[in-house]
Amino acid sequence: MSDKLRERLRELLHKDLLENITDRIRGGHLVTIVGRDGRVRTTKDHQVTLAPGEIAVVFCLPILGAPTRRLRDVVLRRNQFARIRCGLSTLDIFCSRVTGGTPAQRRTLRPGEFVVITCDR
Repeated sequence: MSDKLRERLRELLHKDLLENITDRIRGGHLVTIVGRDGRVRTTKDHQVTLAPGEIAVVFCLPILGAPTRRLRDVVLRRNQFARIRCGLSTLDIFCSRVTGGTPAQRRTLRPGEFVVITCDR
């Protein structure tokens, strides 16, 4: 990932988190998705499908008062998915389309932790 893209991603995530933080201090997860065009969307859905080239950042809430820690990135190829657990919340992130079967990767997050997921980059 280029330095310019990394900096833009950091700026967008920071802005998006600040806008949503007051509504998100309870537990659960928050997913911020950055498209190839730089547009950002946020969801608390339990099933998310990424288009090729998109990046998702999954936060385990609450993040206030908890140390923030980035876990190892998840790199998905087309038709793969990752299963993320955060407390009682389970989230499936799909790359390009919803598939069944066994997740390509699994992560368990604690409050304050986050993971970056890329789709076919």
